[in-house]
Amino acid sequence: MATCVKDLSETITDYTDSGFQFVCTPLFHPRYRHREGLNTEPVTRSDAVLYSSTWSKCVVGLISDWINVETTDEKCQKRAEAAFTQEFKWGVHLAVPAIVIPTLPANPTQLGSLLSNLLPTVNYSELWVTIPLSPKATSVPDSPSTDAWKDWNILRSLLESHPLLGIALEITEDLPEDSELNRWIGEPIKSVILPTSVFMSTRDGKPCLSQRHSKLVNRLMDFPKIHWIIKGRADASDTIPYLHALKHIASKRKVLTEHEQLELTYSDFLQSPLQPLKDNLESQTYETFEKDPVKYVQYENAVFEAILDKTKGISGTTSTQPLVVMVLGAGRGPLVRASLNAAKRANQSIRMYAVEKNPNAVCTLLNAHKTLGWGETVTIVHTDMRVWRAPEKADIIVSELLGSFGDNELSPECLDGANSFLKPDAISIPVRYDSFLAPVSAHKLWCDVHTFKTLQAFETPYVVKMHNVFVPVESQLCFSFVHPNFSNEEGHNERRTSLRFRIPTTTTVHGLVGYFDCTLYKNIHISILPRTFSKGMFSWFPIYFPLRTPVTVQGAADDTSIGSNFEVKMWRRCSTSKVWYEWCIVDPVVSPIHNPGGRSYHVGL
Repeated sequence: MATCVKDLSETITDYTDSGFQFVCTPLFHPRYRHREGLNTEPVTRSDAVLYSSTWSKCVVGLISDWINVETTDEKCQKRAEAAFTQEFKWGVHLAVPAIVIPTLPANPTQLGSLLSNLLPTVNYSELWVTIPLSPKATSVPDSPSTDAWKDWNILRSLLESHPLLGIALEITEDLPEDSELNRWIGEPIKSVILPTSVFMSTRDGKPCLSQRHSKLVNRLMDFPKIHWIIKGRADASDTIPYLHALKHIASKRKVLTEHEQLELTYSDFLQSPLQPLKDNLESQTYETFEKDPVKYVQYENAVFEAILDKTKGISGTTSTQPLVVMVLGAGRGPLVRASLNAAKRANQSIRMYAVEKNPNAVCTLLNAHKTLGWGETVTIVHTDMRVWRAPEKADIIVSELLGSFGDNELSPECLDGANSFLKPDAISIPVRYDSFLAPVSAHKLWCDVHTFKTLQAFETPYVVKMHNVFVPVESQLCFSFVHPNFSNEEGHNERRTSLRFRIPTTTTVHGLVGYFDCTLYKNIHISILPRTFSKGMFSWFPIYFPLRTPVTVQGAADDTSIGSNFEVKMWRRCSTSKVWYEWCIVDPVVSPIHNPGGRSYHVGL
């Protein structure tokens, strides 16, 4: 971050040659004050001092810190508005990548009003609002708010979470509690400002960060799109040691695996849930799922235990009668191979039926049957399991029909359809799966949904590799399903629930995040629930149910009289042709019911 330098072109060259990508510098000279009337003298340096490409890549513009549009003095307020507008429009004219407001005033309603008129005219430049983690420690002359998050939330709400609006998070010498830091992780942090004053010195005089500061910086480096700004030195040569300190922290970070690098590209990317009953999966989708290093190991272990229980034997003994194992939804064969491996481990003969409706996957199965020599052990059946008339009844059924919310890819309906060909004591793998739900603060996800500008978009659940989010409280059990389900007298799998949460920290809730925890058999699990997560498993991301209007929840920790302060209702609805979810908030406000009748989203039967 540079002061108002004499030769901007030379300064940019010095910094870029030293390894920096851009310079953050005042748009107007700090001594300039806006005056009414026509100017006979230039108010700032000419835009011709740099090529337009340099302005748009190498300069971030800083609004003058003397401007306070929230002043109660009407004359000063009008002058401040005019000056802010002039500097802002100059930054837009230069097409700088970002314009930085150096301090966020308390209760910034006037600033919100001003920006609501300015932002619609902007196509390129982002607006970064500087927010110090500990407001009292800021070096900005104007007195900042004592509750920066509250004032940020006011500004963000006034501007309807404008996509160009973001945060320049200033790291301070004193850091807040971890709960406060976690809340900022769910916000649109565009840049991080590191004042040189927060650095300490090593024995040889090099700058370094405290352990807690290093931990925070390392965590923020998980977000590769964040820009880093070093503040406090005017010359590039003086700033280089601090850049090296940052690079040293980056060099100590864990090297991502190939799959982790691939997952990173999906971070906070909205995806529609699969509908495998309606659509046939593509080869690439099968291939991705088959690379999961955890899921099929767990399935093999579950089948192995089930075979032992069925035969009451141990490894090394053989039952004279083969067990009937049915793989329902065999795909390209990973569950077939896992089940055959389990039978071999148990030294037990089996007779297997691999049932699959996708003709393209069946082609792969038939090729595998031939090349792997499955012979008479495996019979491949090309049909929908719900209408199949099996030639005999199964001892064990194996399926992988789970979605991110457990039941959202219609596993209950599919497996209930298989009840007709199960023995009374048949074992289902999985035997149980539970869905879980929690409120989530997810500014970016909500903005991405908002860009569609349709009701349908806000009434559709999305599969998301959640990254830039804050989950303020542990999730709660939502729906449960057990198989085999011979006792389903109603003939449907409708569910409803009401969940009450006690959110400790004041938070804006942008929607609900869903997970599942699945018991394959006995104590063998697969799970995407954070507290029971199957480490290394990547076949599923969480599911996101957006809210049409974000809800700010007053933190229970801020008011000890509050018990639960957030209540959500969720329904799983069924008809003869589709299954869908409906959801709404009933506390602290009552929201509309989302997706009534499955009008915007459903899963076809």
